[in-house]
Amino acid sequence: MGTAFHPRHQVLVLTELKAAIIFSSRNGRKKLGDGCFHVFLDVGANIGVHTRFLYEPNLYPNTKTAASFFNEQFGTSRDNHDFCAFGFEPNPAHRKRHENLMAHFKAGGLRYHYIGVAVSDSVGNMTFYHNQDEAKEEWGFSDHVLNKDAVAEVVPKIRLADWIMDEIYDREMPSIVLGDYADKKPKVVMKMDIESQEYAVLPDLMF
Repeated sequence: MGTAFHPRHQVLVLTELKAAIIFSSRNGRKKLGDGCFHVFLDVGANIGVHTRFLYEPNLYPNTKTAASFFNEQFGTSRDNHDFCAFGFEPNPAHRKRHENLMAHFKAGGLRYHYIGVAVSDSVGNMTFYHNQDEAKEEWGFSDHVLNKDAVAEVVPKIRLADWIMDEIYDREMPSIVLGDYADKKPKVVMKMDIESQEYAVLPDLMF
């Protein structure tokens, strides 16, 4: 529970999307990101601790890297009610944990959405493997066989670029912002740890 940002985590601040794919996909539908000034995307969330690093940093005093990063991006006078956090985690073993986190944050008036899918550059299914590392919260749950006793599990996958366009881009801004932010601009910040699928997802987000 004291894990800080791992060096292999890909952290992006999404300030602009490729001009060729900038379009409004609202069509009268409410987006999950509506009303969210800042957005945090935890892509490859495992058990969801990075959202807790953002919302409850006082509970994780040893997570210096995460605290420094969030302070750099959002400042120290932020208000959690200005945020929406989204946790993408395909491992069904963690579903109950994320459902409990949603209820926990909702009780405090905070917005956390669990998205129980894998992310990729296309839509469909992927075969992941439980690699017998339950003692480490199944950090090795991925599309790689890392243990001779690995157990296969087919999980749904989405195209992350589509999801961002559908649910986050062109979202409605809140009428009131509670925190004090130096640059006054909304941000979408992403932490990504998806077991080598970064090579498919990141180019798809940029091009």
